[in-house]
Amino acid sequence: MDYERPPGFRPERSQLVQRVQIDSFTGTADHSGVREIGYSQARAELADIYDNALQHLPTRITRRRADPAVLVSLEDVVRLLHRFEFTPQVLLEA
Repeated sequence: MDYERPPGFRPERSQLVQRVQIDSFTGTADHSGVREIGYSQARAELADIYDNALQHLPTRITRRRADPAVLVSLEDVVRLLHRFEFTPQVLLEA
């Protein structure tokens, strides 16, 4: 969500948030070393795709009229995100 900041607004360093776009993919998966398959094929081969993910071999899954998804291992996600800090804001209602 983009919004316009008021003139002279400078957030404190603790308020800065780094945004990360994980998938800026525009070509075919073969070029990046990631296997790409369709949704129906992924359903049929889920066990193999899961095993590949655990071996650090992600699979990009495409579906008509939907954004692609990538199946990766939890270990790979932690490695990719280790330098980012996630601090959700909790608002308590009275």
